[in-house]
Amino acid sequence: MWQKIKKPFFITLIILGSLLLLGVGTSVLFGDKIIEHVIGEVNKNLNTKVEVKQVSFSIIRKFPNAAIELQNVYAAPAKPFAGKDTLLYADKIYLLFDLFDVLRGNYDLKKVQVENATVQMITDTKGNKSFDVWKNDSTQKNKNNFQLNFDEVSFKNVQFVYRDFKQQKFYGMQLEDTHMNGKFGDASYQLKMNGDVYVYKTRLGNEDYITLKKAKLNFNLKVDNVNNVYVFEPSTLQLEGLKLGVQGRIRYLAEQTEIDLSLNGKDADIISLLSIIPKSDLGALSDYDAKGSVTFNAKISGAIAAHQSPVVAINFSTKNSELTPPHASATLKNISFSGFFTNKKSTANGVNYLSLKNVKADLEGQKLSANFEMENSVKPFINMMMDGNFDLKKLAEFYKPDTLSNIEGTLLINAAFKGQIGNAATYSSSGTAQFQKVNFELKQSPTSFKKFSSTFILKDNELQVDRLSGNVAGSDFRVNGVIDNIFDYIFLDNQTLNIDADFLSNKINLDEIITKGDSKNDTAGGIHFSPNLNCNMIVSVGELDYKKFSARRINGSVTLEDGVLHTNSLNMQTMDGSVNLQGSIDASRGDSILILYNANVTQLNITKAFEEMGNFGQTTITDKNLKGKVTATVQFASVWSRQLAINTNSIYSKCDITIENGELINFEPMLALGRYVKGSDLRNIKFETLHNIIEIKNKKLIIPVMDIRSTAVNLTASGTHSFDNMVDYKIKMELSQLLNKKVRDFNTEFGIIEDDGLGRWKLYLSMKGNLSNPKFAYDKKGVQENIAQQAKQEKQTMKVVLNKEFGWFKKDSTIAKQNQQQQKKKEEIQIEYEEDTVK
Repeated sequence: MWQKIKKPFFITLIILGSLLLLGVGTSVLFGDKIIEHVIGEVNKNLNTKVEVKQVSFSIIRKFPNAAIELQNVYAAPAKPFAGKDTLLYADKIYLLFDLFDVLRGNYDLKKVQVENATVQMITDTKGNKSFDVWKNDSTQKNKNNFQLNFDEVSFKNVQFVYRDFKQQKFYGMQLEDTHMNGKFGDASYQLKMNGDVYVYKTRLGNEDYITLKKAKLNFNLKVDNVNNVYVFEPSTLQLEGLKLGVQGRIRYLAEQTEIDLSLNGKDADIISLLSIIPKSDLGALSDYDAKGSVTFNAKISGAIAAHQSPVVAINFSTKNSELTPPHASATLKNISFSGFFTNKKSTANGVNYLSLKNVKADLEGQKLSANFEMENSVKPFINMMMDGNFDLKKLAEFYKPDTLSNIEGTLLINAAFKGQIGNAATYSSSGTAQFQKVNFELKQSPTSFKKFSSTFILKDNELQVDRLSGNVAGSDFRVNGVIDNIFDYIFLDNQTLNIDADFLSNKINLDEIITKGDSKNDTAGGIHFSPNLNCNMIVSVGELDYKKFSARRINGSVTLEDGVLHTNSLNMQTMDGSVNLQGSIDASRGDSILILYNANVTQLNITKAFEEMGNFGQTTITDKNLKGKVTATVQFASVWSRQLAINTNSIYSKCDITIENGELINFEPMLALGRYVKGSDLRNIKFETLHNIIEIKNKKLIIPVMDIRSTAVNLTASGTHSFDNMVDYKIKMELSQLLNKKVRDFNTEFGIIEDDGLGRWKLYLSMKGNLSNPKFAYDKKGVQENIAQQAKQEKQTMKVVLNKEFGWFKKDSTIAKQNQQQQKKKEEIQIEYEEDTVK
């Protein structure tokens, strides 16, 4: 056995040994000479600075080629970039020569290998190139038999960046293992390029086309260096799951680049296809997860320059694909359609266009068909139709709404829309959308909406509401009407939705509808009116309850505009009587709410009125102190927090009030008077009729002179009573009903008791201080003067009074005119809330 292999073995050893000796000998005898010669000739052909830390020669390391190894190579860019940037930095560069050419003294460079390097090429706005480093005669063979006409370059782990500021192009990639073959020194040659590349970014103009993708290249090009033309013969580019056929040409000119390329793919991965379309054109679709394959062909043609980008046109189709939005638990399946996309419809009409035809899909078993066209995503013109039957629970799992949760029900839709978004004159819509047995909740509120059903009819920019009915937190409703500006409201920001409708309800419970605040606070709650909702509604409600307030047979009209709810002659039965309301609730004022109302009340049960209205925010006189039937004209204004806590400093009210068959029960001022006028019983004062005009402002009840004729006592009283129970009353009492002693006995206790000449004895008193321990004094002069002041009072409108007292309605023209006529100085009253001044 050994005899058979001994001879070949020794021959091999001899050959290897000879080669080793040849390499060592060549390196020793010729290495320094070759290095000096080649490096010198390379420098002669470059017009830039090159620095090399270490140079060595070997015929072993890259056998069968002789190699010059350059380590830590730095190349500066051409002027005017010198000193500012780096053109090249490489750990290693190998210059390879044919070994036998070297032995014959012919030093033609054949190959270049670059490893672990960074190349940065820049073209500035003036067209200067940082990589223009070869001298004009660099490709010409010189007298020393050295030639740079190499035909192969390879890159391993080379980061390549190209920036063209003039034509607004950017390419960033990592050449992991890439090879280029061609007669690079010739004016025209055939170039073959293949290898693995990682593309960081490809940007043309303002659009990103390929980012963060692995690519495999297999290109065949005809290179014409004279005319700067590159012709792609049938080549392939594979971007992860997308394999593209490439064919066409690119021409580089001084001011622009001309491109005419065709790309095609069959059964291409849909995710990979979407990844090369700019995100600005895909919109929200760029974040979706897609599965399936697409057959397509694309064409890129036109000029690339500072303010120009080429036309991209793609025809594509798919079958049995899937689409899942981010964070969704439902998937749109069995998608099929044919489509067309272009970033420019034409050179003259530079807007993008997307068309999807014969769209078919199913969402968790629910069928959908549609057609869609969109021209110009900046100012889109949309033409679409949809026909589908949706389970809303499954639809919500696919398209998660921002404000709704726990959605159930059915949607049947057969509708079409066409128009340019933002130009309502172009809108044309038709069809219907039917909701059946819909339930949902608001994410920011515990409020539940149940049993919603309706048919919505589309007409241009309107949505006609036909028999919308449902239940909101225990309150039923039925609506018929028209919603205007529906599409602008859907498609555009800060648009106003206009509603004109009839509203009917058997029962409304506002406690459940209004967002809850602190459950321990009886006045808790919150009111918010959308500033983007205008509403004009005829109202008919059988029953309405809110906290202690209850009303029946409510009829009238309300409007909502700019966050202000206006009540226009709203009539209701409440508190055993009737009320007519006119006024407004202004919720447009930041964190506070202004409530401003005029009310005509007839035969209200005054006990219920005070109880159900929370005693109007004061404790001076409450539902525990009053009985009777009240008829009144009331003006009322106040500021409330969003949680419906009243600002007592802001309360203003003027009430022309008549109370019939009334009782004043345990009213603290009367009890205090009763303690002073011994022998009187003022705990329960009954009277047939009591009339007065009472004003509330500055946290005080201002009571003009009024006569009380009752079974207990006849008296005339006036004065003020603050919310913290500080009183200042003037009282004239008729003592005929109280006297069961001789008059002189009272004279010694009270001072002077006068006879009016008709045998009626009168006592004149003032009562001041805290109601828990008021001070009484005889004050005939003060009482009489106070009575004299009750004569004529100027009638003022509500706005005039509020402007005078609080500075509200400063911009109202009628107020401004009256203020100019009045010269008297106004008293300014400070309010706790910063926004209490109505603008």
